[in-house]
Amino acid sequence: PWPATYGAGYVYNPWSGGFAGGRAVYGPYGAAGGAAWYNPATGRYGRAASVQGWYGGRSVASAYNPWTGGYGATSQGHNAYGQWGHSVASRGDQWVQTGHVTTARGTAFGYQGSGGQGAGFHGANGTIARTNNYTYAGNDGNIYRKDSSGNWSKYNNGNWNSVDTSAAKQQAQQRFDTARQNRPNRESIQPGTWQGLNNADRARQRGAFQTQRFQSFQRFGGGRFRR
Repeated sequence: PWPATYGAGYVYNPWSGGFAGGRAVYGPYGAAGGAAWYNPATGRYGRAASVQGWYGGRSVASAYNPWTGGYGATSQGHNAYGQWGHSVASRGDQWVQTGHVTTARGTAFGYQGSGGQGAGFHGANGTIARTNNYTYAGNDGNIYRKDSSGNWSKYNNGNWNSVDTSAAKQQAQQRFDTARQNRPNRESIQPGTWQGLNNADRARQRGAFQTQRFQSFQRFGGGRFRR
C-alpha cells in the first residue's frame, strides 16, 4: 500500500495572543487527527481528536471557559451497525448529560441534569418521549401531560388544556372489535383484560428500555457527570 501522509498546521494572532493547532495522518487503513486552541484574553481553551478505520471510528472534543465557568464535552462513535455518543455541559450549578444509540431500527435517547431527566425513542412510526414530570411528545407533534388521576392535557400557547379521550378510546375499541370478528378461530378476550395486558406490556418495554439506556451510558463512558 501507499505510505501514510501526514501534516500539521498552526495559527497565531499577535493582537489577542490566541493560537490554534491541528495535525493529522492518513493511510490506507485509516486516519487520525487532533486539534487544540487557546485564547489567553478569556482563558478559553479546547481540544479535539478523531480516529477512523475500516470498521468504525471514535471522536472526542471538550472546551472550557474560566470566565463563565462553562464546560462542554462530547464523545461519539460509529461502526457498520450504528452510531452512538454522549455529551455533557455545565455552567455553575446547571448541568446536563445526553446520550443516544442509533441503529437501523431507530434512535434511543435520554438525558439527565440539574433540571430533570427524560428518555425516548424515534423510529419509523414516530417519536415517543417522556420526561420526569410526565410530559410526552405525541406523534402529531404536540406536547401532552398526564396527571395522577389519569387525565390528559395538551400544551398550547403557554397553557395546558384538557383533552377529551373518549373518541380515541371508542375508535380503539372499534378497531379491536373488528380485528376480533375477523379472527373467528381465535379465543375471545374481554376489553378490560386486553387493556390490562397492554399496560403490562408497555411497562415491560419501559423497563427494558431503561435498562438498555443505562447499559449504553455505562458502556460508552456514561454515568453521572461530576464537575
